[in-house]
Amino acid sequence: MKEVDVMKAESDYLDAEMGHTKRSREVERETKENPEDTQAERLQKTYKRKIAYRCEDIFSKGTEKCKSAFRSKYDDCFKAVTKYLAWALCWPMKITFICDIIGIFAQDRICDLTGILGQDFGENYVAAKRGVTDFTSKFNVKIYYQGITNFVRS
Repeated sequence: MKEVDVMKAESDYLDAEMGHTKRSREVERETKENPEDTQAERLQKTYKRKIAYRCEDIFSKGTEKCKSAFRSKYDDCFKAVTKYLAWALCWPMKITFICDIIGIFAQDRICDLTGILGQDFGENYVAAKRGVTDFTSKFNVKIYYQGITNFVRS
């Protein structure tokens, strides 16, 4: 499975768990390739998709770590006190929705990629790649060297 597919699956899983619409739908909509796209446009969309999924992946992993920490602290608390005290003292550790607060308030702005890649990123990349190919195929070096026969003696 490709890196992007793994990140997309993790993002979709977290969104389903939180009851949100899938963030991947927006990423796919924004980076959908069309048959009439140039090589530069396809390349630009591919890079934008990868960057978007990496951002979403950071958010997803952060949320999961937060929830895991709450679960771990709940278990530690429950083991540290009696059963009756645990119900009264440990219940705040069950409130994992705190981990979702960032997503609730800033879901649309967390991974806004507007302006991340320049409009001409794809064109510049293709031109640079073509330049390297042209340079290496047309580059010819001739080296002339001459041996030194006279040494200076002191």
